[in-house]
Amino acid sequence: MTVRVDGGTETEPVPEDLRRAPVLDGDQIAELVRLGTQIEELYGNPRDIEWALADGEFAIVQARPITALPEPAPQRGDAELPGEWLLPDPKGRYMRGSIADFMPNPLTPLFASMIVPAVNDVVSPMLAELIGGSPGFLDNYLLTINDYAYLTITMQAGDWWWILSKMLPAVPRLLGDSARHWEEVARPRYAETVAQWDKPPEEMSATALLDGAQALTEAMARYLVTLQVDTLGIAAGTEMLFTNVYQKLIRREDDPSAPTYLLGSDSLPIQAEKALYDLAGWCQGHDDLAAYLVSAPVAQLAERLDRDEVPPEVDGDDWRAWQERFRAYLDRYGHSIYDLDFAKPIPAHAPAPPLQTLQVFIRGQGRDPHARQQRLFEQREEAIEAVRARTRGLKRKLFDKVLGWAQTYTRLREDSIFEIGLAYPALRGMLLELGRRLTEAGAIAHADDVFWLERDEAERGAAALDRGEATQDLMGCIEARKMQWRAKKRVTPPGQLPKAERIMGIKTDAFMPVSADAQTDKVLKGIGCSPGQVTGTARVLHGPEDFDQMQAGDILVTDITTPAWTPLFAMAAGIVTNVGGPLSHGSIVAREYGIPAVLGTGIATQRIESGQRITVDGDAGTVTLA
Repeated sequence: MTVRVDGGTETEPVPEDLRRAPVLDGDQIAELVRLGTQIEELYGNPRDIEWALADGEFAIVQARPITALPEPAPQRGDAELPGEWLLPDPKGRYMRGSIADFMPNPLTPLFASMIVPAVNDVVSPMLAELIGGSPGFLDNYLLTINDYAYLTITMQAGDWWWILSKMLPAVPRLLGDSARHWEEVARPRYAETVAQWDKPPEEMSATALLDGAQALTEAMARYLVTLQVDTLGIAAGTEMLFTNVYQKLIRREDDPSAPTYLLGSDSLPIQAEKALYDLAGWCQGHDDLAAYLVSAPVAQLAERLDRDEVPPEVDGDDWRAWQERFRAYLDRYGHSIYDLDFAKPIPAHAPAPPLQTLQVFIRGQGRDPHARQQRLFEQREEAIEAVRARTRGLKRKLFDKVLGWAQTYTRLREDSIFEIGLAYPALRGMLLELGRRLTEAGAIAHADDVFWLERDEAERGAAALDRGEATQDLMGCIEARKMQWRAKKRVTPPGQLPKAERIMGIKTDAFMPVSADAQTDKVLKGIGCSPGQVTGTARVLHGPEDFDQMQAGDILVTDITTPAWTPLFAMAAGIVTNVGGPLSHGSIVAREYGIPAVLGTGIATQRIESGQRITVDGDAGTVTLA
């Protein structure tokens, strides 16, 4: 047993008379049961609870989520783990990448049945608008295999001719016009559709709720596909171009790496972080409010955010001012997505992640994003001036041109990704209202079970609600689908089907995650996307429901990071992901924060356990497991 001694603790044998004596009596055990039940009800999930007993009174020391709960075993009739990845076309080629990166998990049924046709319907019109014409292989561009999103990359001779005769000649024009098109056409058009459906969901018919959700899904799909040309593709191309020009024509031995010249921009994810930091600074000026905000459980803060009740520890005016300021933050930035599947909550609907980061900033544990951004900007400008001072003529003009493109589109890529979820507050609000009505009618058990319906099932349910008819009981099939989804989530989808060393002449290891069968030892291989090395505690997070597990100094391990994950970077000592590469959001933000990042490991969330010690080497692109 551990005993207290002067200057610390020691471990010593348990005395003979205590070895078989009960530590707690029956009343104390009953009290622990009561406290455990109360804590679980407060958080809404099982907790790992630590407690102490002193002078006959219990004190709860910690209550954290249980991270090692096993997935429910598949039951008879449920799908087994996918053993085969059957191709829709035996001669076809399919890959996970580009917009599929925003869908790291198996798609939920309603999302899949709405997004797949929505994307496929807009690909050809979008390409005709931006480039002129469309290749045939994009007619069935997005599809699912074992419920995972894949993109079709099967190309015939005519498709190659379109690339050579239409797409490549359009690149110079796109370089000059894509930023304007996103700012003046793509985003405003998307925002206009969102505004058209800005209606109270409770006042809409059930059919109108589903129609509105479909219209917003289609608007998001059009925006998403447009980004592949307007910002994502151009950003990747211009950063690669700048890096190659810099490495081959400009860089000297002691010069900084190419990403240095792209840091310090004021993108929307960075603006969101600064807004949260500024709010924390305001809170620090109100002692009682700050003390309550850092001590209260995040779940309690989220629950009280929209309630009129003022916590007894806080001045009423201060509390209402904080509510107003935090709601304004969510109104501006709460639509950012954790991943594309609209079954996943967003910060506007589940504000626990930004609340947790707010607590970190109030405690003074987070880095000042204003100072960091200014420092990176000054380093960038100093490096640029050094290059311009020693170059002349065409070399300087080339450097200025390719750097200007890369800086512009790096920022636009982050801004445009941040805005993907612009429709999600209204879209999810409509679907949850439909789910609430289906729950009242006895069709489903909970409002968010609506996301586990197929589109045609939701249509039939909505029509029955509007006619006042009985709805079909779908609870059994929903539970089976959840079990199937969990089973499929336990596998790692192949990055390409069938596997190839090159796609369109480009080596696949330059942009695809490392395959699962290549990750068999204690050193996971990935892509080093932000330099440096750090050893620390891994924190494996699968989504916003896990964010409260993150502690300052942890190494974040997840499928993929999107702008909604950015608040966690303020706490992270390093980043490891299954998906992503040197041109992805996680790479850019990790460099901004100056923390090592290894992305595209393919299987990090399966191989690494929360709490495990790992070493992340962003230079070598490796993650070493203890």
